[in-house]
Amino acid sequence: MSLAGFGGMNAVWIAAGLLIAFGLVLIARAVLRKFQKRRAWAMINAEREDNKSRFLRIAESFATLARQLKANSALLEPVHARGDFPQASLAGQVVWTCDFPEFIDSAWQTIRRNGLTSVMLPQQLHEVEELYTDFDILRVSLAKVQQDIEAANRHARAGFSDAGAQWLTDEIGLLQAIRSGHEKLGADMRHFHQQHTDFVPSV
Repeated sequence: MSLAGFGGMNAVWIAAGLLIAFGLVLIARAVLRKFQKRRAWAMINAEREDNKSRFLRIAESFATLARQLKANSALLEPVHARGDFPQASLAGQVVWTCDFPEFIDSAWQTIRRNGLTSVMLPQQLHEVEELYTDFDILRVSLAKVQQDIEAANRHARAGFSDAGAQWLTDEIGLLQAIRSGHEKLGADMRHFHQQHTDFVPSV
């Protein structure tokens, strides 16, 4: 074979090798992208299931708080309306024991940080982003209710005999703040359930 022919054959083999290498790169990228997509959705779905259980526990605490609002209102508001202050009968009876779990977003933050949102379809990405945005709305309402409950508990533990009638007035104010926050939380939970119907129960 002449040098020209040999050079031509080399060129063909080099071109073929490059095409094969390029094809292997494309295959490797496709395999990696498929793996990343599966991983991303596995993380999102696992975190979604975890947050479903948290939503259920929040609904249970919401119902508990509704009962405590009713009981504490029945205890405090008639006394406040009459203007008397039976200290001994109130001691230890004003109870707020609700505990609201927090939603988690660590998997979603990891996906965003590692750029895995690029493997999701635009509509899928929008739906996931909307879910976590709605979590943020609930977080704000939950934080407000929890803050008011903690304030009411601190106030209730401060003592009855020293505070007198002013204690009762302040405790009624805290109760009203909790009631307002409870109503806002209920509205936000109902809206959340309407947008994400697999999160149950609604309230």
